[in-house]
Amino acid sequence: MKYTIGDVLTVIGVIFGILVSVWAVMIAFSLLFPKKSESAKREIQSKPYVNFFFGLVMFAAAAFGTAYLLNFHYPLITLIAWLSAGFWLSVMAIGGSGFALLVAERIKAIDPDRSTYRGIERGALLLVVSCGLLPVIGWFIFTPVVAMISFGAGVRALFFGARESAYIPSAVVAGNQDSSR
Repeated sequence: MKYTIGDVLTVIGVIFGILVSVWAVMIAFSLLFPKKSESAKREIQSKPYVNFFFGLVMFAAAAFGTAYLLNFHYPLITLIAWLSAGFWLSVMAIGGSGFALLVAERIKAIDPDRSTYRGIERGALLLVVSCGLLPVIGWFIFTPVVAMISFGAGVRALFFGARESAYIPSAVVAGNQDSSR
């Protein structure tokens, strides 16, 4: 079987189309759902390994359930399966937007003059380029790791709510000390 230049350009076009779409979805979800994205960012920042394994288990369950439903040849069940797949991809997008916020926060620490939007834009671009354009390492190592962490963080942020830490600044604690000593 011979491949023509048209076949090669089609594959390259599809890859770039997917990368641009993922980049835009990460930015859009971080701007449309800021609280859930922040919650996903905190999940990724505090427990990346837990989110990876939780995302792996949840992804396997969601993929199995969706594939099982797709095997039925009834239009309503097929519609439910595709809606389920779209829902789980949206959950992964929430986790991915949290990942983009985390990278944006680290970019802002390096370059404080950069706006928040530019940081999110660059963070999402960095993740998408490193996952999609690095042959072998990006495709087979980095992409699954980022996807599973994003999926786990998205599920935890969406279903288990925002876990606010009980952080009390030391200045507040120092100001509330008993003065009768």
